[in-house]
Amino acid sequence: MIEPSDVREGDIVFCSRPGFLQSLCDSAGELWRHVGLALEIDTPQGRQMGIVEVDGDRFVTRPLSAVQTAYQWLAVGRVADGVRTDHAVDWARFLIGSRHAYAWDDAIVAGVVAFIRFRVGDADPNRAARMVRRASAAASQRWSQRRVTHTCSSFIYFAFNSGDAEDRLIVDLEATRQAAEAALMQTPVPTLRAGRGSRIDGEQLAEAARVLVGTIGGGSAPASMSNEAMGRWTMPGDIWRSPSIRYRGRLSTSVLDTAHSGGATG
Repeated sequence: MIEPSDVREGDIVFCSRPGFLQSLCDSAGELWRHVGLALEIDTPQGRQMGIVEVDGDRFVTRPLSAVQTAYQWLAVGRVADGVRTDHAVDWARFLIGSRHAYAWDDAIVAGVVAFIRFRVGDADPNRAARMVRRASAAASQRWSQRRVTHTCSSFIYFAFNSGDAEDRLIVDLEATRQAAEAALMQTPVPTLRAGRGSRIDGEQLAEAARVLVGTIGGGSAPASMSNEAMGRWTMPGDIWRSPSIRYRGRLSTSVLDTAHSGGATG
């Protein structure tokens, strides 16, 4: 267990609490439902540690003390020394207060990709990887040209990976959950929270449908998936399991939790 005073800028804060989507998320093996980036923010009480996060169609900040009262389970991931955090912090800070379109299409596909990896991957990892690559091949390449649109996880992924150097924060959506958990050697946190977002529009719904049809369709799959799709469909659990994170620890919370306990791993 770590305390708020231990959190520093560039840490990744993972959040979870019971919600109506819990059973759906459990079926996909997703550990966390929300994620934000720690940085110092200005508050009426002065400058203090907080997070910047996606909240519906906005990029907002919240004091860490408020996060502690809003979620039942919290954790912090700290990237390895070789992974730079200054660009991620600057990138996230630049977006504070701006608006975007919540990436509902990517959120839907990310859930399906997670489900495939969890339900198919452990029994047939090659088949699961082919399906994920087909999804990548079917996805629109317009993401970088359209209006700013993120999920909470893609916001974190691109904060670290949008600079000159690629794969500062490594995720692998072709790895099965079983393989990822074995590498992590950590008991997962099972309870999840429902996400919030702006209303899905017709363009996003069509994009999600096209990708889902391509995922289950026939034909050969490409050798690998695109980096763009990798970032768009990253889930909080994928970031939690990233080999780029060298330290993971439970963060104290103000919400009573009598059902779970845990410590830090390095």
